[in-house]
Amino acid sequence: MEGALKCGDSSTRRSPHSESASTPGNFDGSGVGVLSPSLMHEGPARNDAPFHDSPDLSVIVPVYNEADNLPFLHERLTRTLVSCGRSYEICYVDDGSTDGSLRWLLRCASHDHHVRVVELKANVGQHAAVMAGFAVARGEVVVTLDADLQNPPEEIPRLLGTLDRGFDVVAGRRGTRNDPWSRVVASVGANQLVRLMTGTSLTDHGCMLRAYRRGVVDAVLGRNDLRAFVPVLANAVARRTTEVPVAHAPRWRGESKYSALGLVRLLCALFVSTLPLAVRRLRWCGAVAMLSGVAVAGVIALRPVAAAGDVSGWVKWCGSALIYGGLLLVSLSFLLSLGSRVRTQGKRKPADLIRAVHQWALE
Repeated sequence: MEGALKCGDSSTRRSPHSESASTPGNFDGSGVGVLSPSLMHEGPARNDAPFHDSPDLSVIVPVYNEADNLPFLHERLTRTLVSCGRSYEICYVDDGSTDGSLRWLLRCASHDHHVRVVELKANVGQHAAVMAGFAVARGEVVVTLDADLQNPPEEIPRLLGTLDRGFDVVAGRRGTRNDPWSRVVASVGANQLVRLMTGTSLTDHGCMLRAYRRGVVDAVLGRNDLRAFVPVLANAVARRTTEVPVAHAPRWRGESKYSALGLVRLLCALFVSTLPLAVRRLRWCGAVAMLSGVAVAGVIALRPVAAAGDVSGWVKWCGSALIYGGLLLVSLSFLLSLGSRVRTQGKRKPADLIRAVHQWALE
């Protein structure tokens, strides 16, 4: 599956001697950086920083039609990771882009041996793309980041510092949102739904800027669930999770990829991710209802002996409803659990989504 870029391929690699230095971008919190024309049109400058087969840090960036943002993103992300003082790799996951994003990423990988380009077979959506990135990432710590620069890569050191305090997952929490009101409303509703279904204290499950320990990533991959909502699934397998406030910049270039179909995908991912917990709660509620119904039936059976008079009809109706309703909930929970197991046996693994992994050809 590994597709190494050949050093003699002139379509993707230039001579190191022909590289022109680029002007580093300056982040001012607005999502806008200063970038040299050579980086925007030709490709990134060669990165000769030390390379490690087993890096300390992997950064996964799902990419879908972000060609205008990629030069700025890579410039700022590389500068931030170098400043962290840890060995690193950047895994760009191309989710079926049609605007030249993949071409730019391949050129980037031919100049920077820290870059690995995961080319997917088709457009599968953001969270499935992240799962494919998890399958390729080699770092002991894995950070996920959107390619639209709304979450500044300069916030990564804050996540890593918090993770070093013993947490398994550190999630970014966007402060002042720079999104259309429709997206903000949808995000608030989805976050409330997740909190209701999972009981988590985290408030922003839509922020992709997150840091995970290796054990959490392996546990998520072990679920083999491409339709799962990654933050919810990770929180379910982690022991200690927390949030840190992060900046949120307006989208500078390109258009938002959240369409009506994307919202449907998101809702499906949420449902799949919260299904195991929903099954357990249904079973628990059903058991409580059945026991309550049995208790009511016991009162009805003993009342003629303890006191004169018959029991009113509504008490009998409540007892019957509790017993049959509880039985229905328990049966439904078992059917959902069985259906989930059948679906698990036939579902694809994250690696099945990958067409090729392109990286620097070390000679």
